[in-house]
Amino acid sequence: MNPPYDQPVSWYDTLVSSGFTSPVMAGCVLDRNMTDASTIATALRRRHDGRNRSPWNEPECGLLYSRAMAHWNIFDQCCGHVYDSHAGSLSFDPRTSPTDFSCFVSLNGGWGQYIQKGNAGLTAGTLTISCTFGSLQLNSLTAVSTATSATATLDGKVVPSTFSKGTVHFSATVAMAAGSTLTVTLSSPDSAMIDFSDNPETASCCAKNTSCCGSTVRQRVSSPKTAEVEVVVTERAPPAEVPRPSWGVLLVLLCLVFVLGARFGSTVEDMLWLDIVG
Repeated sequence: MNPPYDQPVSWYDTLVSSGFTSPVMAGCVLDRNMTDASTIATALRRRHDGRNRSPWNEPECGLLYSRAMAHWNIFDQCCGHVYDSHAGSLSFDPRTSPTDFSCFVSLNGGWGQYIQKGNAGLTAGTLTISCTFGSLQLNSLTAVSTATSATATLDGKVVPSTFSKGTVHFSATVAMAAGSTLTVTLSSPDSAMIDFSDNPETASCCAKNTSCCGSTVRQRVSSPKTAEVEVVVTERAPPAEVPRPSWGVLLVLLCLVFVLGARFGSTVEDMLWLDIVG
């Protein structure tokens, strides 16, 4: 029921539907357009920042309307969170800080935290899920990674699994109780690049030409026990020296400037003056 008209109320403050804005922001995040998503989110929060409206309630056609809960989808999109409770599959594709990312995760039966750390492309790194409350069950875990192998452990014990295209498939359902931690270690031994500038085999090169320092070594591991190391040294040619004019040439050019200035200087000044006054 509407309040009496004599009360000082703003009749349109509850017609702002922030929940309709959520799909727009979520769509921007899905397309990795974080700039526009941040701009829209900032404008929305300024309307409900606690100075003019309650920061804990976004009125839409009345107080405590549920459409504002659509904002939850923005969280899912920012985390790249995809979950199938029936299949027991979980995946993440964070839109920000993929090399050092963490977020709250809520699954069927419990919740906890997801942490993702590694290098660019996650050729090497770790994926960690810790259960804080209840229990979590997973059959697979996926991250955007170019790693070639992965190992999984649950509270320090190895979990049998296979790995393909960023997805770890567990041989059996992994059941996590509160306090348990699932860790997946990503690695790419076939393309590991290691700084080798201080290796004795490249020391002679660096002594002759410092431009070759920073050479790299490509390590190919054929098995966990044997490794073949190939040193790749690229000697970069020193930059070509730019020829510098001699002092004699500079002196001749300087004298020529003085002679031409003395011969034509007054004529040029007269021409400029006539052009200005004319």
